[in-house]
Amino acid sequence: MHPSRVCEKTPICPSCGGIHSGICQAPQKCIHCQGEHSATSRGCPFYIKEQNILELKGRNHLTTAEARRMYNQSAKFNYAAAVKANTPSNNIEGQINEKMETMLLKMNEKIESITQIINAKMEQQATMLVEMFERLVESLLENLTAINKLGGVTISPI
Repeated sequence: MHPSRVCEKTPICPSCGGIHSGICQAPQKCIHCQGEHSATSRGCPFYIKEQNILELKGRNHLTTAEARRMYNQSAKFNYAAAVKANTPSNNIEGQINEKMETMLLKMNEKIESITQIINAKMEQQATMLVEMFERLVESLLENLTAINKLGGVTISPI
C-alpha cells in the first residue's frame, strides 16, 4: 500500500479490490493474490514476499530491484531443489513401496514353502493312521478267527 500523493493510478479499495469510494460492503478479495483477505493483510503471500524483499534490501544494502532479483533467484533455486528432491530416485515413498513388494514376495515364497511342508507331513500322518488302522483290523480278525477255532468259547472278563 502506498500513499495516493505519489501514485497516479485510480484508487482501489483495499478490502475488495474494486474501484469505489466509501465504506465497502463487498466480500474481501486481495488485489495482489486474489485470496479471501484484504490487500493490507499481513498473512497475504504477496505481503510476505514484499517484506522478505525489503528485509533482504536492508540487510545487504541493495536497491529494491537488486533485492527483488536476488529474492526471485533464491525462490527459483528453492523450487528447483524441491523438484529435485521429489524425483523418483529420491522418492522415499517409492523406495518404501519397492521394499514392501520385495518383502511380500519373500513372505509369499516362505508361506508356500511352509504350506508344502505341512501338506507333506499331513500326508505322512494320514498314511501312518491308515496303516495302523489296517494292522488293528488285521489283528482283530486274527483274534476272532482264533476264538472261532476254539469252538466258539466265550471268554468272560470276570
